[in-house]
Parts: sequence; C-alpha cells; structure tokens
Amino acid sequence: RRRARHAEDVLRLMAAQGKWAFCYKDGIFKMQRFRKAFLYNEFVNGIANRPLLAVAYQGNMQSHEKKELLDSMDQVGAKIFMLPGSAMALGLRATPATAPLAELVKGRTAIIAGNTDIETAKALADFSKKNEDFFVTGALLDQRLLLEHNDFDKLSKLPSREVVYANLISQMSPGAVLQIANPAQYLVALLQAHAGSGGGADGAVDAATKNAADTQQGTS
Repeated sequence: RRRARHAEDVLRLMAAQGKWAFCYKDGIFKMQRFRKAFLYNEFVNGIANRPLLAVAYQGNMQSHEKKELLDSMDQVGAKIFMLPGSAMALGLRATPATAPLAELVKGRTAIIAGNTDIETAKALADFSKKNEDFFVTGALLDQRLLLEHNDFDKLSKLPSREVVYANLISQMSPGAVLQIANPAQYLVALLQAHAGSGGGADGAVDAATKNAADTQQGTS
C-alpha cells in the first residue's frame, strides 16, 4: 500500500507538470488511461531504429509458451510486444518506414524488435518450428527493406554475422582479386540477394560478390 501511494504521488507530480495531465478526469487520476499511454509510448520507443522488426501471428499460445518465446528473444537481445492490435498498428503508422507493417497486424499479433537481424530471425524460426500456431507474417529489415513470410524464412537461413564479416574481410584484403569500395552496400546486397532468390547462403554470397564486381568494373 505504501508503494502504491508513493507511485500515485509521483504520477500526480508528473501530471501537475503537464506530462500526464490527460490521465486526470474531474480531478481523479485514471490509471487505465495512464497505463495505455505508457505502454503505447514504450512500444513506439522500443521499435524505433531497430535493425529488424517482425510481425508474427501468435495464435492461442499458452502462458508457458509465451514465457519460452520471451526467454528466446532475451537471449538475442530482442524485445517482444503483445499489445492490443489497434495500439500497435497506430504505433507502426507513426513512422513512414514502419507504416507498411501495420497492415499485417490482424488477430493475435506480436511485434518483435531485434537489435540483431539474422540472430533474431534464426531464434524466431526455431521457435516457430516448435509452435505451429506461431509464425512470422512479415518484417522490416534495416528500416527500409520489407520482407514477406518466405523472404523472412530465407533471412533466418543466412550465414552468421561472423561468416559474412569473414567474407567481407577476405574480399577487402590487399591480395584479394576483388576490392570492395563500399562494404556496407555489399552487406545490404548480400541480404537482398538471399531474400530475392531461392538459393542457399553460399549462393547469396556469390550473387552479392558478383554485383560488387560489376559495380567495380562500371566505376573503373
């Protein structure tokens, strides 16, 4: 009770400063209003500038399955949001880059915000294999590349970041036949090549390398 009174005193102070004034009605603090606003702001801030945003249908998952999902996301540094669909759709539409994902928010939806792209995709794919009701319907990579379900599946099968970096370094080394002028562009090309083809990880690396070689010849 003492903690509850202290929390409400803090909220009253914040409201007096104008930040949460809308949570009051007729001089009475409305906790439900504050909770909705707080969760919405947390969601909008949580999805901002993330390397990977995934929209997933969660179906009728049990509490222990949700805990397992939360644990698996924690291991790769990702956050998962399970708010009412209307709130998440509104938050996605707040930014032009994420707005297209709002169309995928239907039914029991979860939004996953990953600090890593491939590692988060692999963790989601592994969880989906064990839970048939859970599957990714679409995603946004690097705040600009939209992925459909099949493209996301290909992303989850990409080589690890260490393998990609090793390939980058080998192509950038002084003795390499191909010198990559723009490593970041090469990495994006690698992901796009894998998402746009049915080939494996090696095929994506080869396609991206060929594209870098063509670009190099065009500028030489």
